[in-house]
Amino acid sequence: MSGRRIAKQRRRADVGIIGGGLAGLSLAYHLSQFHDLKILVVDDGMPKPDHIWGFWDNGSPHLELAREHALSQWWHWQIAEPSNAKVMRGQDYHYYAVSSGAYMKVLAEKCARANVRFVNGTVMKTSINEDYTRMLMKDEQTVTAHHVFDTVNYIAPYDCMKQHFLGQHIKVSKNIFNPGQVMLMDFRVSQEDGIHFMYVLPFTEKKAFIESTVFSRRPHDPEWYREQITNYIKRSLHLNGEQVTVLREEEGVLPMSKVKPKQNEGCIPFGLAANAMRASSSYAFAQINRQAYDYAKRETLIWGMPEAGADFFERWMDEVMLDVLTKKPELAPNLFTRMAKKVKADDFAKFMNGRSGFLPKLKTINAMPSGPFLKSIVRF
Repeated sequence: MSGRRIAKQRRRADVGIIGGGLAGLSLAYHLSQFHDLKILVVDDGMPKPDHIWGFWDNGSPHLELAREHALSQWWHWQIAEPSNAKVMRGQDYHYYAVSSGAYMKVLAEKCARANVRFVNGTVMKTSINEDYTRMLMKDEQTVTAHHVFDTVNYIAPYDCMKQHFLGQHIKVSKNIFNPGQVMLMDFRVSQEDGIHFMYVLPFTEKKAFIESTVFSRRPHDPEWYREQITNYIKRSLHLNGEQVTVLREEEGVLPMSKVKPKQNEGCIPFGLAANAMRASSSYAFAQINRQAYDYAKRETLIWGMPEAGADFFERWMDEVMLDVLTKKPELAPNLFTRMAKKVKADDFAKFMNGRSGFLPKLKTINAMPSGPFLKSIVRF
């Protein structure tokens, strides 16, 4: 057999996963823990920038690995606007942060030890062939599997509201941060260019991650966020540039909307492609892990669509919330501060995580100002 034929020969598996990001590796890892399957992950091998992933948890099994490798955890989190601030204290729930690079490395190592195979390549097309789905690669390799999950290909509405951000890992010259409390949303910043807040994760008294986050349809130039962070550090922390060292930066853009999976023949959408992300907040880490764990833990696998990150009623609530924020962005600071004041910390965390049960939903609804929300409810 020629070398060319060998390079193009089929590799068969029980499960094929398109994409080696968080959703792909989480699914491969959890499937390997519960079932004896031949699993193959196809990834383009492009570098994935390191990001901070935040999540709430109360000891759930699907986040055990994440807790073990968390950078830090906090019992207290705060939301602030110019005239108000509220510190919430979790009882059962803590807020955690992980490094995406470190966590993905751990996941990849655990997958490799469980004999998950990795193929470097880009899937261009899929097709059904008898009881297999065939994945045709850019380099003309063909990979086949009984069941194929697509974690990569989805479509978000072009003009939807987006969460866009730039964050800096900084070190300062004074003991100024409270490492026991997260600033979840600080709206005491300019609101002229979208719904804007600062997100601060203090790791020590001198080290923190500060992110300028905006909800709007169009991202800003990176220099805009840097200027906002600089101004925030001067005004809120009373530090000048010489007292601050920027260690590294991270940035991103996330859709705040339901997405549609691309119709790839024989593929099951998963992760963001299966709406794991909460549309109203863009939180996805805990939701993707729960989606993968819940799918894999069943004694008899049912090869169908996974559950979304939020239930039907929460997705409707997200749509109403986003409609209010789009039409009345000036309400955002007070709206989120009201939630922090009127909803207990654990119920707040449950609602943000999704699939929260009746009481957290009811308490969240009761915390909302009735006028603008009733107008939006009529539209839905």
